[in-house]
Amino acid sequence: MTARPRPADSPPLWLIAPFFLAAPFGLMAGGLLLATSNSDALVAINLPQTVAITHAVVVGWIATTIMGAVYQLGPVIIGGKLLSERLARIQLVVHIVAVAGFVPAVRAWNTEAMAMAGILLTLSFTLFVVNASACVIRAKARSLTRAYLAAALVFLAATFSLGLTYAMALRHLWFPITLGRLSAHAHVGLVGFIGLTLMGVSYQLVPMFAVVQHARQRLGRSALILTVVSLLTFAFAVAPGAGPWLRVLLAGAMAVGPSLWAIDEVHLLRHRGKRRLDVQGYGTYLS
Repeated sequence: MTARPRPADSPPLWLIAPFFLAAPFGLMAGGLLLATSNSDALVAINLPQTVAITHAVVVGWIATTIMGAVYQLGPVIIGGKLLSERLARIQLVVHIVAVAGFVPAVRAWNTEAMAMAGILLTLSFTLFVVNASACVIRAKARSLTRAYLAAALVFLAATFSLGLTYAMALRHLWFPITLGRLSAHAHVGLVGFIGLTLMGVSYQLVPMFAVVQHARQRLGRSALILTVVSLLTFAFAVAPGAGPWLRVLLAGAMAVGPSLWAIDEVHLLRHRGKRRLDVQGYGTYLS
């Protein structure tokens, strides 16, 4: 179930372009941190340099790119309306300042600076969720992409809430940050926010760009429900320290939803109107 694009509702270029121009700096920062790290960075996920690299890439690059894409695709694809274009510009400034402060603070493991930058990051993500949620709520038609984005925004709110709580816990020693708690935070963000956003947007863009006219998605809603349920189960089980066999079982369950999505994407691409695959088609297959 896709929505009809509305190009006339697209926000101005000067609103969207800065997000895509700023995002690669997060990737470059992560690459620089990785290049200047020793082999210990690949030993454990909770080492300062590893945590800094992860946040530079995920928060600085991927999340910033998704923000710009949602601000662009929200009005055009699902027909919603942003709460405020000015709010989006303010949010980008806050986000850049927050990432620029948070990543070095994590690298130095300065818990006070991490907590302060974490508050700014939370403010940035909160502004984004408010703005994007207004677009989802105001959507003129129900679509699969809208449902995925709605779920992704909920998981994003959970992700940055956990992140700020962990940053404050490190500063004030409320409770230990175990590997299980870090894993829950990471999976909620990577699968819940990033994964669901990409899956949902692909259900709109693949049929549109591949000119799919005689086939429809068949497993999209099942993939969404299974991914949400299995992710929540995994996060609640792994945070307190689930055993290895339970983790493997829940990880397998969490792979079912994206597998259904992949089957759907292959089905759509096999019924494409274009005879030859373009870059977008090859990229979808590789993903």
